[in-house]
Amino acid sequence: MRITLIHNPRAGKQDDEEAEDLRKLLKKAGHKVRYHSSKDGEWKRSLKKPADLVVVAGGDGTVGKVTRRMVGRGVPVALLPS
Repeated sequence: MRITLIHNPRAGKQDDEEAEDLRKLLKKAGHKVRYHSSKDGEWKRSLKKPADLVVVAGGDGTVGKVTRRMVGRGVPVALLPS
């Protein structure tokens, strides 16, 4: 499965290490993971690329930004609130 992971390292008590742990877990399960921090500009372009699932790890702002861009795209979005 192609997964796009958008992570906000400043939300809640998250950090870059937790994002790396999540990436490793998904890859170990056999998924192809494309990761971007919500703090860089690449996450917007990443959402335009083909994916079977988008995972959002962050607070209300990050979740809102990503889900608004995914409306009507037919791609499931998994939320990991922090």
